Amino acid sequence: MDFSANIASVVIKRVVNSNIGEVSLDSQMLNVLMHIDGVRNIGEVARVMKVDMHSLKETLQRLDRLNLIEADVATVPTLDHNFFDFLANHLSIAMGPMAEILIEDEIREIGISKDKIPTHRAAELVDILAREIPRDEKKIQFQQIMLKKLKNM
Repeated sequence: MDFSANIASVVIKRVVNSNIGEVSLDSQMLNVLMHIDGVRNIGEVARVMKVDMHSLKETLQRLDRLNLIEADVATVPTLDHNFFDFLANHLSIAMGPMAEILIEDEIREIGISKDKIPTHRAAELVDILAREIPRDEKKIQFQQIMLKKLKNM
């Protein structure tokens, strides 16, 4: 799971992993596992535990590496049709009619269907697409517009 993005709205659930063997968990990891219920999102867990998001993300990363947690896919917010229309429109302005094809190709590379791309991966998609814009001034303009859009999501 990508913990670098804003994941406050993501719901995490515990995973029963029979192949894990022996693991050592510190008190913070145990505490987080006790608060993850598959219902509350990460932001709510942070508030209940009275910890900052940075510390919680670090603990979640360690639990994720041990395959003890996973995101509840049904509750992960995804990019909508409006986002893709906005993206295609501004990428077309930056690089012309190849924008739609480029977006489709990059989505295929990500390996997730268009209607299931989590919102926390939007910045990754924008970054990949921006690298394809040959003219620097157009690239910068596209990145600035998309950054504003991402901040408002």
